[in-house]
Amino acid sequence: MQKQLKPGLKKKSGLFDKGISVIINIVIGFFLSLVLNIFFGNIIAAHTKYGTSFGSVLILLIFTIPPLFISALFIPVIISSSNQNNFSKSTLSFLVLFVAITLFYLLEPDPRSPESYFIWLLITGEIFLIAYFQYRFTCSFCKLNIKFNNDTKIENNVDTSENFRRLVNKNWPGSLLIDITEMKGGISKNMSLLRIRKLNGTLEKFIVRQFETEKSCQHEYNILNIVSKIKTKTPNPILIDITCEILSKPYLILEHIEGGLSFDNSDADNYISELADRLAEIHCIPLTDEDKSKIPDFRNHYNEYVSTLPEINKDRFREKEIRDILQSKWKIKTDTEPVLIHGDFWPGNVLWSDGNLNGIIDWEDSGIGYPLHDLAIARLEISWIFGIEAKEKFTEIYKKNMKLDYNDLPFWDLFAALRFSKIAGNDIQKFSDFFHPYGREDITEKNIIDNCNIFIVKALNQIED
Repeated sequence: MQKQLKPGLKKKSGLFDKGISVIINIVIGFFLSLVLNIFFGNIIAAHTKYGTSFGSVLILLIFTIPPLFISALFIPVIISSSNQNNFSKSTLSFLVLFVAITLFYLLEPDPRSPESYFIWLLITGEIFLIAYFQYRFTCSFCKLNIKFNNDTKIENNVDTSENFRRLVNKNWPGSLLIDITEMKGGISKNMSLLRIRKLNGTLEKFIVRQFETEKSCQHEYNILNIVSKIKTKTPNPILIDITCEILSKPYLILEHIEGGLSFDNSDADNYISELADRLAEIHCIPLTDEDKSKIPDFRNHYNEYVSTLPEINKDRFREKEIRDILQSKWKIKTDTEPVLIHGDFWPGNVLWSDGNLNGIIDWEDSGIGYPLHDLAIARLEISWIFGIEAKEKFTEIYKKNMKLDYNDLPFWDLFAALRFSKIAGNDIQKFSDFFHPYGREDITEKNIIDNCNIFIVKALNQIED
């Protein structure tokens, strides 16, 4: 099981920051308002009944400044918060201002006078000029900061933002790298979220996932192409680069899936039901001969895996007893139809959005194997995250979807427990702390150990019976 951590602090590709952009744009708005008011004020005074005296111009300044201040405050906030200055997405703000200014002048005592029309036309044009200059400034500011900070290193990654800028230029020529967010993924993987603005003005997000070896990179690329057949979202691979010419490691560019991790037990029934249905969906993926030739086959490695696993938590999780039983009594039924397995299917490898399971991630342990492999791993994880009852419900729903021989499930449960013991390591407290930011302070070291042992004892009893 790979630990999924919350996305880290954003490592900007420059100094560009939404708050800084808003502040500077407001200053620009006020400055332009003052300059343009003086300019237009003189024009208005010279061509209307207000006259040309300085007093008349001052009155006009006082009269027109309120709506202009509104534009100076309102436009930059909308532009800067709407996907980093996407001008097209700020159309609504311009329309609102246009209507507000129109109503403002219609409320005048004599709104149909030529002077009112003249003032309305000039002030409307002034606001659009201010908005345009603010927009152009912010885009230029973003580009300059990427240039000035192209040697900024991304945390835990030897590559700099200049490397990622080159990556963007190679794959999306002319596009602008807005920012880079380091993400916490697998233990041996570097993952970065890139936000780029394409030439057509659209803002898009991509995941760059780096690997230690060319083989592991190619493996996940092959797997992700196969699992794209299912309805549930998976990270669609956009391209693979194993040359190490741009980044220091082989990498995949993946489609970004919206959503986040959730371990909310307030609606556990729906949560568990979704998990069971999605696991069955994975196990029903049809595999062609070509698919099978591109992914590893784990069916002949289970006994070797059991014998080579080091003893880490032998006193806590009865490792020696489990190992002895699996080596002496477990005879894997080779007549079971092999399927594509995820290899690490647990609540930490699914993404949720608005209460719905929106994606399945981390397919690095995937390959050809037996479906009870995934089922047992998920059962164990669910037992200490959501409880024994939830584990039983998950199993019941899965069984309704998959007509299999479940007589050997207790052995697979012990295999999952042995695997978990290795992954959890000696510091189970640190392992449990992972869940606390998600509101699950109830998942403690004791809670994990107790529930795992209940799970193990039940499997041992079923085997003895």
